[in-house]
Amino acid sequence: MSYATLLPSQRQELNVTDLGAGTGRASLAFLSTLSSHIQNSLAPFSINLTLLDSSPSMLSLAQSKVTSTISSLPAHPDARVVSHVHDIASDPPVDVPKADLVFSTLVMEHLPLEIFFHALAGAMKPSGVAVVTNMYSEMGRTAVSGDWNQGSDEARATTVTGAGFVDG
Repeated sequence: MSYATLLPSQRQELNVTDLGAGTGRASLAFLSTLSSHIQNSLAPFSINLTLLDSSPSMLSLAQSKVTSTISSLPAHPDARVVSHVHDIASDPPVDVPKADLVFSTLVMEHLPLEIFFHALAGAMKPSGVAVVTNMYSEMGRTAVSGDWNQGSDEARATTVTGAGFVDG
């Protein structure tokens, strides 16, 4: 799946949250796709990108990379980038808008699944979309939380739907 398929065809403003932003790798991939989308669109487009991570140094690096990348894109989106040091196990900061799109890469394997999916659901608008990646299986075996590899598919589905997500 390409990020481009997640971009709205009509909406002129997009709220995006990178949950567990790390060094900003997922945000950078998204911005690259967004730039192509803007070049092919006649409609004005703005983005509010929120970077959340528990590490101040990682967040600083992500903020720097993302800001630099935005200014170097051939099609500059009207972008507002903010970052917050944030513990995913707590509620998001009050000034973070609910997101149309949340992505979270290589985060869920470090937390109990209930906490991760509760945080993911709390960051999104009810109509929002989440893009989640986890570690490949061998790397995941040594992760802090092996919850995802434990139990049945039904148990994992119950965890996800219990956080408010629907199968659709």
